[in-house]
Amino acid sequence: SQLTANITVSGSATTGARNITVTNSDSQQGSCTSCFTVNARPTVSNTSPNNGDQGSSNLSVTVNGQDFVSGAAVSVSGGDVTVSSTNVLSPTQIQLTVNIKESVAAGPGTRDITVTNPDGGTGTLTSGFTVNYNANLVGYWKFDEGSGGTTSDSSGNGNTGNLVNSPAWLTSGCQQGNCLQFNGSNNYVSIPHSTSIDVDAAPLTVSLWLYPTATTNKVYFQKQSQIVGFQNLGASEGIEFRDNATGAGLTASSSLMTLNQWNHLVFVIVNGTTRALYANGSPASYNAIGTWSPNTSATNPLTIPGTGSYFGIIDAVRMYKAVLTATQAQEIYQAGN
Repeated sequence: SQLTANITVSGSATTGARNITVTNSDSQQGSCTSCFTVNARPTVSNTSPNNGDQGSSNLSVTVNGQDFVSGAAVSVSGGDVTVSSTNVLSPTQIQLTVNIKESVAAGPGTRDITVTNPDGGTGTLTSGFTVNYNANLVGYWKFDEGSGGTTSDSSGNGNTGNLVNSPAWLTSGCQQGNCLQFNGSNNYVSIPHSTSIDVDAAPLTVSLWLYPTATTNKVYFQKQSQIVGFQNLGASEGIEFRDNATGAGLTASSSLMTLNQWNHLVFVIVNGTTRALYANGSPASYNAIGTWSPNTSATNPLTIPGTGSYFGIIDAVRMYKAVLTATQAQEIYQAGN
């Protein structure tokens, strides 16, 4: 015969064996000695390494602590760190393989590590792992200041932008946080040249959110004498990203962008002849043109948009010296930043 019962173990219970006694309705009893064991909750002490970059794949992480049991599971808060494999090496060590998304809405920061043993006992290390920006992210202008004459570079490379002729700060209707609106006449953001944002060689990726309010030719990203991105939503090949001197780069259909709504574009220069384009989280068709070889001596500023030629709103501009994959482009789109 068999009896099923639910047993609640207090969080303050001492570890060790317990006796179990069953009492029938007629007061008859039966007992077993040391037939149930209270195990210690797992304790997480630290992780090694204790940080990883956005976009990392198959990163090996060791979780150190006590009272880990074979079959234990490990989870990470934040939604951007996925545990793909777990190996309990000993009661004090678990080996993980993790993947980190390119972006989540919350952005980089600390994450909690939780170990759950098969018996349901859990242990959590608060802020046990830190997610950093992608090491190949050389510029990230979020336009979140909401006021003032400068905008910071969240990549950590110090490429601060200066607002020229007062583009309007918007605190609502933005893709994320705050954003900037441009009048198509004379205002823009100017970012002084530095080696970190030089674009004289591949690989290169530029990601940005655009809310166009006019269809005609308008530059939305420019490294003068080097690269330019512009739109002409009234033309069949109305989206371009190209070498300013030779015309090499890519063109795509203007149907990839919609007037008066937010659009996300990711331009990728893989090497001299290979490109990629993603629109609103999905791979997009494009025409590759020429061989990518921008001017290696150009030291002009990076301007967002071009020098006063864009009607609309721009938000969350990223620049990488790396090839972003389709998955990474989709993760940025889904995160909205």
